[in-house]
Amino acid sequence: MTYLQRKRRILILGGGYAGLIAAARSARAGSAEITLVNARPEFVQRIRLHEALAGSSPRTLALAPALARRGVRFVQGFVEQLQPDRQRVVGRDSAGNRLELGYDELIVALGSRTAAPTPDVAAHTVRLDDQAAAQAASEQIRQVARRGGRVLIVGAGLTGIETAAELAERFPTLRVGLTTNGRIGEGYSAEGEHYLRQRLARLGIEVWEQTPITGVEQGHAWTASGTVLPFDMCVWCGGFEAPPLAREAGLQVDSDGRVVVDAVLRAVDQPNIFAVGDAAAITVGGKTIRMACASALPMGGHVGDNIRRLLRGAELKPFDLGFAARCISLGRRDGLVQWTTLDDTARPKIWTQRRAVYSKELICRATYTIVAQELRLGIPLYHWVGSGKAQGEIGQAAGRAQEISA
Repeated sequence: MTYLQRKRRILILGGGYAGLIAAARSARAGSAEITLVNARPEFVQRIRLHEALAGSSPRTLALAPALARRGVRFVQGFVEQLQPDRQRVVGRDSAGNRLELGYDELIVALGSRTAAPTPDVAAHTVRLDDQAAAQAASEQIRQVARRGGRVLIVGAGLTGIETAAELAERFPTLRVGLTTNGRIGEGYSAEGEHYLRQRLARLGIEVWEQTPITGVEQGHAWTASGTVLPFDMCVWCGGFEAPPLAREAGLQVDSDGRVVVDAVLRAVDQPNIFAVGDAAAITVGGKTIRMACASALPMGGHVGDNIRRLLRGAELKPFDLGFAARCISLGRRDGLVQWTTLDDTARPKIWTQRRAVYSKELICRATYTIVAQELRLGIPLYHWVGSGKAQGEIGQAAGRAQEISA
């Protein structure tokens, strides 16, 4: 079979929000051979891993049958090397055998992981990157709570705040501490910042602001000033970084290891490689889009649509994204919706308590439903607002719900 006779090979690395919606949309072309590689056999809702740590069992989606509905081949394995010059990736399948896959177009959707700046952090802390690990650590949380022990959360971004609130509410006997290099609620409105502080205080969470952690060993963390913070468990939420594969392959990346992409989400130095979600660094309206589910789904959907355009010889469209709000769960009985401008700048308006809880839960459920239903039906159900369009209200439609940051 000659090159002209065979189908074009689309290879997708990563089965998270961005990778799955890219697969669903690419498959609508019906004229390509699409393969998706993921280390786990199921789609995990990363935005619910703090709930898993507290003992819940978030719903997952089996990848092989879901992808098969759209004619997408699933390979469970670990990619160890990108070889752009040979248009292939190399790694190991789930049985440990050598895995080698070629491509005509590659979509890097490998997401991100919690950065561990030192080996001590990796050895002595829990990081919320894997549902199985989070659920395994939940038993230790219960044991610590029974004896009134301490859990230290390092990092007060969205993940850190949600984790602290979830644990403090679920386990009233647990002594929960939260440290941050900056201050609580940075980038939120004055009302939003005040409400976050108020809620954390009501939950009895001890907060250390402007307190960088410089060292960790079993049972203790050290601050930059030399203060020792004891713990029975430490949960590290100190920011995200992309896997090193792109950097090791010689692709241009930013300081977080994300592939630097052009307006259509192609790597600036490899036109047959696309990057989406937390694996991609793109600037819209003068701001680099943050790592979030709220940006992963739009990027994955956009690249999937562009793959269809590419296959029919049409011009690729540039990516655009506008935000509406940021949502934070503050336990099961409270939350915060911080409304924003389209460029993600906080507005004065906030929602709290029951209205925020319902909105946050709607969004979390919508992320799963959108992915599952696009794979099941093969219809583009998800839509997002561009940076120059009007904002929508929470809950008007499942697709619009994801305009709000999870």
